[in-house]
Amino acid sequence: MNTRARMDEVAHLIREALKHLEAARAEKGKPSPDYHRLLGQSLAAMRSAWRALLTYHDVPHEASAPLVRLGEQADELASILRLWVDLAPGLEAHFLALASKETLSVADREQALQGYYVARDAVHTTLGELPPALVAAATGADGQATPAEATAAVA
Repeated sequence: MNTRARMDEVAHLIREALKHLEAARAEKGKPSPDYHRLLGQSLAAMRSAWRALLTYHDVPHEASAPLVRLGEQADELASILRLWVDLAPGLEAHFLALASKETLSVADREQALQGYYVARDAVHTTLGELPPALVAAATGADGQATPAEATAAVA
């Protein structure tokens, strides 16, 4: 994949991560949230953010790889991510457990909410490891530069 295509993919993954995070936040704000959906969107946000970092650095990875594997690869690039990588397996296990429960305990709901906050912090920390101009271009915050142009400007 050439640099321009790679940067376009990074921008897509950044937007995807933020879209999932916003969907999780919106679910959290509902009077009766679907906690399984909340946690699923949170985990999807982490996955997309970590894939964006890996793609930016041209690290080969499988889109369908387990979240913890993507996190471990991302941690090799930015050790600040270690805390969230260590929390990912427990969150994934809780996500799977929630799917089979008809009634959720207070602890189940709290753990799903905690998963949202973990994901929020993991996503924003991961995006902080990417060039600010690239993140701004991907989110439209700069109003003009394409992701490839933004990358060229910081390179």
